[in-house]
Amino acid sequence: MRDGARIMMGLASVGVVTIVLLRALDSIPAALSAGARGVIRVASIADVQRRVDAPLLLPAYFPDTLRWPPTDVRFVRTPHPGVTLAFAGRQSGRARLIVSQSLDSNAAPGVGSHADVAVLHETSIKLEAGPGTLRRLESADGTVWQELTSTIRGRNVRLRYRGSARELIAIAQGLREDSSEASP
Repeated sequence: MRDGARIMMGLASVGVVTIVLLRALDSIPAALSAGARGVIRVASIADVQRRVDAPLLLPAYFPDTLRWPPTDVRFVRTPHPGVTLAFAGRQSGRARLIVSQSLDSNAAPGVGSHADVAVLHETSIKLEAGPGTLRRLESADGTVWQELTSTIRGRNVRLRYRGSARELIAIAQGLREDSSEASP
């Protein structure tokens, strides 16, 4: 009886150690890519459109202070598909516009939580597509962003912009479904 209990304890210990090791190995890809689990980085808008099998909302109005194409394209398939595009400034090379969108109308927009920000000001606004919320944010590093959230063409969207609220609203008003990667 004691030998049977010892064998069972040994097997249970091996099982627990195996589960812990598999979980640790499973987290390595996300740690190496500095991203959340399930987030996939791709090279272009065309790549992400092929993978999600849907056109994206892209800005028809695009300030000439931004660089096209996006410098970072990420998406997540499950549980709620979403895409995030980051556009760098022409001079700084740092992200100045982040466009996140859900592909599921019941989901939060895009990839990631966009945490570590303080809301400095918030107001409701009216867009052509419907109501929205405009926020002035300060990130942990002191960068001030304008953020606009709304539902546009059936998709929940979040735009963050290091620039004026007026330009951000113009970018949001100009979001259109596009299946090409042509510059706006």
